[in-house]
Amino acid sequence: MQLKKYLSALILSLLMTSGLYPQQTLRFQRYLLDSGISDLTINDITQDKNGFLWMATRDGLSRFDGKNFHVYRRVEIAGRAMPGNLDALYCDRENRIWIGTDSGVFILDAGRAEFHRLALPDTAVFDVEEFYEDSSGVVWMAAWNQGLLAWNPLTKNIQQWRFGKNPDGIVTTILPGKAGHLWICSLSGLYEMNLKSRELRAIPFQSGLLKKSAEIRQIFSAATDSLGQVWLGSASGLAVYTPTAGEIIQPVGLNDFPILLRSMIRKVYVDREQQLWIGSQGYGLFRQTLSTGQIIRAVHQPENQLSLSDDFIQTMFQDRDRQMWIGTGSGLNQVPRLSAVFGHLRQENGFGLIDNLVHSVAVDEAGRIWVGTAQGLSIVDFSPAKARHFKQISGLPLKGINALLPLGQGEMLLGFNSGGIIRAVLKGSSDSNRLQATRLEFPFSQPGFLSGLKVTDLFRDHLGRLWIGTADSGLMVIDTAGKSITRVFPSGVLPSGTMIVQIVQSANGQVWVATMRGLYRFSGQLQLEKSYQPDEGNPGSLPFRAVEGLAFDEKQRLWVATARGVALLQPDSDKFTLFDRRDGLPDIFCKSVLVDPQGWPWFATRFGLARVIPDTARPKGFRFRSYQSTEGLPFDEILPQSAFADKQGLFYFGGLSGLLFFKPMDIPAMTVPPEVNITAVYLFDQPVSETAKARFSHAENTLRFDFAAADFSGAHKMKYNYRLSPVDREWKPAGQNRSVIFARLRPGKYSFEVQAENEDGVGSSRPAVYHFQIRAAFWQTWWFRLLFVAMLVWATGLFYRYRLRQLLAVEKLRTRIASDLHDEIGASLTKISMDAQLLQAGLQRKKVSEMLESMARKSDEVVHKLSDIVWSVDARNDTLGNLVERIRDFASGLFSEMETGLRFNQQLSNPQRVIGAELRHHVFLISKEALNNAARHAAATSVEVRIEDSGDRLLLEISDNGCGLPETQRTYGNGLRNMQMRATRINAQLRITSQPGNTRISLSIKL
Repeated sequence: MQLKKYLSALILSLLMTSGLYPQQTLRFQRYLLDSGISDLTINDITQDKNGFLWMATRDGLSRFDGKNFHVYRRVEIAGRAMPGNLDALYCDRENRIWIGTDSGVFILDAGRAEFHRLALPDTAVFDVEEFYEDSSGVVWMAAWNQGLLAWNPLTKNIQQWRFGKNPDGIVTTILPGKAGHLWICSLSGLYEMNLKSRELRAIPFQSGLLKKSAEIRQIFSAATDSLGQVWLGSASGLAVYTPTAGEIIQPVGLNDFPILLRSMIRKVYVDREQQLWIGSQGYGLFRQTLSTGQIIRAVHQPENQLSLSDDFIQTMFQDRDRQMWIGTGSGLNQVPRLSAVFGHLRQENGFGLIDNLVHSVAVDEAGRIWVGTAQGLSIVDFSPAKARHFKQISGLPLKGINALLPLGQGEMLLGFNSGGIIRAVLKGSSDSNRLQATRLEFPFSQPGFLSGLKVTDLFRDHLGRLWIGTADSGLMVIDTAGKSITRVFPSGVLPSGTMIVQIVQSANGQVWVATMRGLYRFSGQLQLEKSYQPDEGNPGSLPFRAVEGLAFDEKQRLWVATARGVALLQPDSDKFTLFDRRDGLPDIFCKSVLVDPQGWPWFATRFGLARVIPDTARPKGFRFRSYQSTEGLPFDEILPQSAFADKQGLFYFGGLSGLLFFKPMDIPAMTVPPEVNITAVYLFDQPVSETAKARFSHAENTLRFDFAAADFSGAHKMKYNYRLSPVDREWKPAGQNRSVIFARLRPGKYSFEVQAENEDGVGSSRPAVYHFQIRAAFWQTWWFRLLFVAMLVWATGLFYRYRLRQLLAVEKLRTRIASDLHDEIGASLTKISMDAQLLQAGLQRKKVSEMLESMARKSDEVVHKLSDIVWSVDARNDTLGNLVERIRDFASGLFSEMETGLRFNQQLSNPQRVIGAELRHHVFLISKEALNNAARHAAATSVEVRIEDSGDRLLLEISDNGCGLPETQRTYGNGLRNMQMRATRINAQLRITSQPGNTRISLSIKL
């Protein structure tokens, strides 16, 4: 709202009074194929709710964010490609982009970049030229070949109206009228529809309402103004329909542009400042201020890069920042938002300068602008508009005017590059072109001294003295009376040949002189007080030797322009503070400086202007706001020492392309918060579909986010801050970078947020947010970790139990071995020891022989028992085959010297099956006891041993045909009890059956 009031007031004040801008010109920022747009022919433009601009071109759809174009070309929708040549665009309240083509209507969800085709009757192919959504959500469409269409979002049905027969019935455009009404333009006439009743009222051209022009034919475009008038662009010129008068008339005030009354008008548009924009077919662009009727024209100029790219106008659109966009047959054109603020004088045929290369400028007390150029002097009046040009005065060449100094009474001092100084005054009436000039001379010992000076600057101090700066003759001062001159460079003060750049004076009377060899301060008595030179070892010294400009602000701070940035010298201080690009300067080569009425300096650089802005959040206390051609500046590069500020607060800067002038107070700040958008998400450089939320696997952990604020005047200056929650607690600066990469993110839920800040310090009202999740791998999940801990505890328990069993088994084995050694080996050795003691007692020879025989027999028993014990604990014997072989060897050795027949029958499915030492030991001893009983007590003639394994069981059976076991031995025999005890220890089933002629011992063991 503030910007609207400003522009309206500015335009009225400029065009209705005798102020500035008597002849405004339009400047454009061009976007051609090298900028990334899909095609040069722009058929329509719209803007979505996120601020992006969309262009319908002859070769696809383009989206613009202020810096980059994103192109949608050859889009397939449900197996069918959207046509490349697009005709119409419209953004509805749900942020959907309606796309009109010659093959139907397509809809794009702008937020998700998803296309679909509007369902239409099978027999109809609608070539839609324009859209409009009414308050009820009904979308109205102007179809080139099917009349007027209305799509109901509730029923999904389409209602159709036709207007005459083709081609006269073709509907070209629709637009809202008064509340609840719609204007419809066709080749046959103008119509008004009541949207509630759906009643049509025809306003045909043949009704006799047309006045003051020939018959209007074929309306192509229409626009309404604040008075309710309908402006019509037709094949036969411009017309306007006034509902209150009920007539269609030819607009008045077009005498200077009669072409508007006879040429084809392709597009008309009324902006929010009530300016009528008229696009012709081949004759350029016109803009009429409706309040005053003033018209300006813009055409393509091949040599001017700021001119219109083409004279064939296709479409026009005003964005929400009130900037105009012009689509032509040869590119997109932007009218920068401040183009009406910055005035521009250049070399033109009617009103302008004698040359575009401006060296100096000044304004006299009458408001006339004196401009020194490379080809002469131009004196420009804005009221009335008049420009006078001078190349010679009384034989004196007026070229190379480096300095201008107003003296009052219409007089101006002109300092020349090689001609000294001239006092000039404009004589006669306002129409006079006579300039009276006299050369400034003094009686010197060297005649013509002043006439040979190369003047670089002229300055009048508080006492009225004239200071003259030169390129190679130093500095001099002429007294108030103009009768004496003092040269201010005696020995050692200023080096010989030092070029004087600028002279200024502080409030306390000190004179500061900027030179190409440093900065110097003089007292009011012309005495040198201080010399400032760069010192690399001193960060507070002058940053660069060559000083380009000086200015004091209202607090008597000295601002210094150098080729390495801006230096600030505080009062009563000798230390400089340096500002460069990091502080907002568009370029470090600063050429001149002016202070505005608010007391803030403006610097001219090679890349536009920069204004000082207080910023207490910065350590230096200041930052810079730049203005460049993208915002309406007519040119970026400004020449040194070509700046001037008049008493009305206007600034003037000269450059290679003419003269720039403006009022700093008229430049509005961008107070509208920039809306930032996340434009793309990439996973390992592969684009991710545009969704509100996303989930990625644990391996998909490197993401890149692209973002942009849809600002079309300062997009390249926009600064961004971001954070990734919950990783970042504070915002991180991204500067002007528009992408951020996060690598190797850990599993979890994240929110990426980004906000923008424009150059005026206004930040986004709310950040753009992208929620996503990186899923954990199964081994990173809580349930897996809990399961792992449980399994670890379980495995630890199992290992503990296994280890405990092993220890118990070892302990049990040790106990068994100790018991066997004690019970069997120990008892046998005891008997042998007792026999030995008896031998020592001196027994009879017969008894000695018996005792020795007993000792030998018992010794053999000990050896065999030790062999059995060693065999049972030897791990090399842990197989079933080894057990069977041990039983066979024992049985064969036992019955080898007896007449008893031995049969050994074995059936083993897996002889290598491993069995434990405990099991082997007890099975062997059970079989050994059974075989000993058969050999010693059964008196059998036949013994059979049968061993077989069936699945998971081992069967051992020993049978004989002896006398059988006595009843008392079955119950009380130690051997049988030992066998039963051993079977119990290994969980085996022992069965003994005995009768005369058949004794059978069966052992069944689970393996």
